[in-house]
Amino acid sequence: MAENIRIHNPLSGSAFQSAELFNNGHSIEQISKIRRLKMSTIEDHIVELAMNEPQFKVEQFVSNEDIKRVLTAVEDYNTRKLKVLHEIVPHLSYFQLRLVLARGEQVEA
Repeated sequence: MAENIRIHNPLSGSAFQSAELFNNGHSIEQISKIRRLKMSTIEDHIVELAMNEPQFKVEQFVSNEDIKRVLTAVEDYNTRKLKVLHEIVPHLSYFQLRLVLARGEQVEA
């Protein structure tokens, strides 16, 4: 009965504010300055946005080729551990890895 019901997981209040700025064209750096928060906090908010917004395009931060590399590594090594994945694709930041993991197979890789 509840098969087609999508549970809406709203963003936290702070993440919502960052998401609004991001959706209005501000960069992570700009949002960090505007909100007077660390870049890592804004990155956390962007990952939360990626997890909760089906339209979010991870490709704006990670190339399709790198997305495929990460998803292949997850499968081949049977892990989602950031440290391990970073060793396999060292040119990606932890933020980029987290984005790919947040979307998983939903990414159009």
